[in-house]
Amino acid sequence: MKTIRGLLLAVLAVVLLAIPALHAAAARADDPGTGALAVAVVGARGDGGKICAALYDSADAFPVADKEKKLSCVEISGGRAAVVFASLAPGNYAVYAFHDEDGNRTLKTNWIGMPKEGVGTSRGAKGFMGPPKFEDAKIAVKAGTPTAIRISLKYL
Repeated sequence: MKTIRGLLLAVLAVVLLAIPALHAAAARADDPGTGALAVAVVGARGDGGKICAALYDSADAFPVADKEKKLSCVEISGGRAAVVFASLAPGNYAVYAFHDEDGNRTLKTNWIGMPKEGVGTSRGAKGFMGPPKFEDAKIAVKAGTPTAIRISLKYL
């Protein structure tokens, strides 16, 4: 019973975290033909550093650093953060988020390319012997309708 209650409280917290972000995105949207994507990132192992979320719009770029459409890094509070991507053209997008513990806006990796900071993707997409695929992480963004997603960070 405690596990179910804890899960329900966690889901409620994520929804409440995303609501102000969605309202802010709707207020900033200057073109009714665009959409917004609110990303609630949870599971940071501390409030130090920032949460960075990279938005991709193609399989060729995902999840390559410096090939993202947009990158946003925000403060962490209580192990959570919210990022809003506003004024997006309708289409498919994927998000790769990471806990930028050292504040350099770049994911730190070890000598074989494994992340040394917490990472997560839209739809919880996971890679096999490499990064996840765009197809597994894509989220449809529609015009005039804000979309909200939740990404849980994992530390390897």
